[in-house]
Amino acid sequence: MLLATLGCGSHRQDPTAAEYQRLASWIEDIARGLPRDPDELVSATASEGWAQATGWARGGEISGRRTPPPQVANRAARWPTLAAALRDGSLVLAPTGLVAPRPDLPPAYRRIAEALADQENLDRRSIDRIVSGLAGDAQAWQAESTVLRTQRDREAGGKPWVPAKK
Repeated sequence: MLLATLGCGSHRQDPTAAEYQRLASWIEDIARGLPRDPDELVSATASEGWAQATGWARGGEISGRRTPPPQVANRAARWPTLAAALRDGSLVLAPTGLVAPRPDLPPAYRRIAEALADQENLDRRSIDRIVSGLAGDAQAWQAESTVLRTQRDREAGGKPWVPAKK
């Protein structure tokens, strides 16, 4: 009986680093309005965690049309505005894979940038909690998603936040 149990347990539970990278890239592309095929996430040899996380990421179907999960769809709808704010420097990159208003913005612009950053960061954090909860390794997912988001935000013109020197 013990051998049978051990044999069943040989199937990987958590995704590999490469699987996390692949999923993070897929989600970030969708969040930036780029077309991706949900079937790219199907894998016969994937871990249980990968299957659960990608099942969520693939989204659902409404009237025969594939729709991403709400957090990813929100980010895609927000992307043109977010990209413009990254390019013009209204938003800066935090080392955690999140965005923040540039500290020296005038108050009226700062309120707008704060609202945009808050909405984006809420969806980014929600995606992180959902994927890491389904996939099983929050630390591994966070590492991969943070690196990839930061890279993609930089490619869009985002600059890292640098504390003011006193």
